Amino acid sequence: MNKRNLVLASKISNTTLRRDVMVLRNNLKQLITTSKRNAEIQQKIDEMGDLVLQCGDLENLVARVSSAIKEWFGISSATFCLSDDFRQLMPAVAPQHIPSLTADRLFFLPSEKLGEIFSMHSGPVLRGRLEHGSVHFFGIRELKRIRSEALIPLVYDGAYVGTLNLGSNDPVRYQEGAATDYLRRLAQILALALVNLRLRHLVPEGISAPTLEALPALPSDGNLEKTTGIGRG
Repeated sequence: MNKRNLVLASKISNTTLRRDVMVLRNNLKQLITTSKRNAEIQQKIDEMGDLVLQCGDLENLVARVSSAIKEWFGISSATFCLSDDFRQLMPAVAPQHIPSLTADRLFFLPSEKLGEIFSMHSGPVLRGRLEHGSVHFFGIRELKRIRSEALIPLVYDGAYVGTLNLGSNDPVRYQEGAATDYLRRLAQILALALVNLRLRHLVPEGISAPTLEALPALPSDGNLEKTTGIGRG
């Protein structure tokens, strides 16, 4: 190999090396950013556990949790759809001059219908590029604005308690195939909180109820965009 060819080969090698270093640097920066955001989301999930324990009735739980989810995670819509037996936890007659805390945030379906809807799924249902949200789970005023959704079943002891429903005007925020670890963790917390409310309503004071401490911890690693389905603005 003559001198000219050696110089050319050296330039090509240096160019390739610089490109590889740049790719490595960008990947490392992305990994650090993802790790930080994952830690932030895990902290918010933990705070959600504390929040639901402060809610003494169903109206407050639905109102406070849906507002917190929208604020903390930048989500367009957050609603609950609960099994019909939770209707008895609502006030029999709401004062007409006081706006409902759960308007357009809380819906009811028979437990059998919930089971039918999720019969083909073992966990959260993610859908993207929609013309509108699912009619059972969002208010009429929000349906047309929703372009992607996450429908998260709330299950306790094998029975459907209800669903947490997240809607976004971003058509690609929720898409089929994305992992859902944090959504599942959030569903565990909310299902247990709802069961506790129902038990307190139905059984005499003093009977013990399930606790949040019984929930298993999630792994702390994983890609934010593919894992959470909740953290992106």
